[in-house]
Formats: sequence, C-alpha cells, structure tokens
Amino acid sequence: MNLKSISTTTFNEHQSRYLQPAIVKEYRRTQAETFDEIRASEAGLILGGDGRSDSPGHSAKYGSYTMMDLMSNKVIDVQLVQCTEVKNSNAMELEGLRRGLRILDDAGVIVQGIVTDRHMQIAKFLRETYQQIDHRYDVWHIAKGLKKKLKALAKMKDCGLVQDWLRALVNHVYWTASSTPDGDKDVMKAKYKRAMNHIRNLHTDENPEYTACEHGDDYPEREWLQSGTKVYDKLREEWLRTRLVNDIGMMSPHAQTSKVESFHNILLHFCPKLLVYSYQGMKCRLYLAVLHWNENCDRAQAVDAEGNPVYRLKYPRSKEGGHTVERVLTAGTCGK
Repeated sequence: MNLKSISTTTFNEHQSRYLQPAIVKEYRRTQAETFDEIRASEAGLILGGDGRSDSPGHSAKYGSYTMMDLMSNKVIDVQLVQCTEVKNSNAMELEGLRRGLRILDDAGVIVQGIVTDRHMQIAKFLRETYQQIDHRYDVWHIAKGLKKKLKALAKMKDCGLVQDWLRALVNHVYWTASSTPDGDKDVMKAKYKRAMNHIRNLHTDENPEYTACEHGDDYPEREWLQSGTKVYDKLREEWLRTRLVNDIGMMSPHAQTSKVESFHNILLHFCPKLLVYSYQGMKCRLYLAVLHWNENCDRAQAVDAEGNPVYRLKYPRSKEGGHTVERVLTAGTCGK
C-alpha cells in the first residue's frame, strides 16, 4: 500500500521512554491507594496467592505471582521472576511470594491469612518464616487432585464401583470445608475420614471430634462397599493417605482462590503464553492486566428490562457434560 510508518526501533524507543514508565507510575499509584484502604480497614487481610508461568510445560522463562485481597477481589501485588534469578523454574513461585510479602511488610500491611495451592515449598516457607499468618489451602486444588486419583482407581479391575461414588466423595471434600466455619483442623479431618464409614452404610462413629453423619434418611442410596474387598481397600488407601489427610485439615472454609484463577485467564489476553516478551514488556503487561482487573472486579449483576437479575448456564469441561448457573455482570470497561 506504500504507507510510511515509524520503524521498529522508533516504536521500541517510544515504548520504553513514554509508554512503559506511564504504566508503572499508574500501577504504583493505584497500589498505594489500595494499601491505604487496607490499612484503614478493620477487617483482617486474607490473601489469595498463586503462580503462573509464561509458557506451557516446565521450561518457563518468566513466572509471575499474584496476591489478591479475597474480600474485595482486588489484586494488590504481582511479582515477575525470571528463571535466571533462581535455581530453576520450579523455584520462581516461591520467590514471587517472598518478594510480594516483603512489599507488604515494607508498606505496613498486616496479613491475617493466605490461601494457596498445595505447594510444598511455600508451605514450608510460611510455616518457618511467617508463623503469624494463618496459611490455608484452596479446596478446589485438593478436590481436583483427589478426583483425578479416584477416576484412575475406578478404571482398575474390580474397582468400577468407585465411579458410582465419585461425585459424592468429591462433594464431601467441599462439604467438609464449608461445614466447618471456624476452620478447626481436627474436626475437618474427622469429617473427611467419616466418608469411609458412610460408604459401608455405617453412619455413627466413636470419634469424639465427629460422632455421626449429619444427613437424614432421604440421601440417595448406592451400592454399599464391603470391608475386605479390593475396591474398598484400594479406595481407603487412597483416601487416607497421610499427606492428603493433613492437607484436608488446612483447607480454607470460606475464602478460595477461584478469583485468582479468573485473573490468570484475563492475563492470557494481555500476555499470551505463545508469544515472547522482554522482561520489562512482560512486567508492564502484568501491570496493565492488574489495572484492568481492579477496575472491573466489583461490577454489579446485570438486570433485565423488568429489573430482575440475569443468570446464564455454563458448561465447564470439569463438569463433564453438567452445568452450573452463574450471574451475568454488567459490561466491563477497557480503562479510563
């Protein structure tokens, strides 16, 4: 078309000299305002934390770590770590959390609790360095891992009965957390273990922490499992693994990291994993995503012409043909 334009060199110079400094300045300004709001609030700060790699697989060059206020759903800090800054790619998530908590400490922001996935390095770090923070695990991550193990078990010979109980067992994990609002670890462990008696049609127990099932007589009946059978022994072995039971006791009864996962989906629009960026380019794209998310995270639910709230059906892959009902929110913005 014989159209003239600036060269790539000129574009990169304008970007590094004007655009990127403006993004960083605006991000720092809004982050300072968020910190002021948190310090002025009497409610304790509950963080949701999760890491994200810039590419599929285990050869990531960059890793970002997001910390979100789970009460307001605002991202309060995001850290970018390059793999050359740590010993390997797996260590980037822990380094991102360490830097983020250091930022909060310097800003005088007190963290009451934090919800993460079952990252062992992070659990050890928080246990040894931040004993004052109540560290909890996201329920979805635990249920997802357990469901994967149970589905594999159901495909084994003479273990097909596990498939009939699969959904109920996974739901039991969610119920264990939601029905224990005070987060008592011993009670959650007892409730979780109780399932191994329920599937054998035994609904009372001598455990002082949790003595009996809470369901009525109208629960859906399935074929009960029998003690001493292969399917029961295999299921019990998988269900009562020591690390899993200990992690069940650390589940978060209220706040979860689902919004952090949603933010990571938004990141795909700003920095897709199939494209390569410079360190500063990657950081600015993260900051832009945070600015966009925080401006739209508190949108109200949409209403129809008669003023009724609007909902829609969603068919996520995890439901395997099932559906969920979700709220339809008002239209978002693309920045002011």
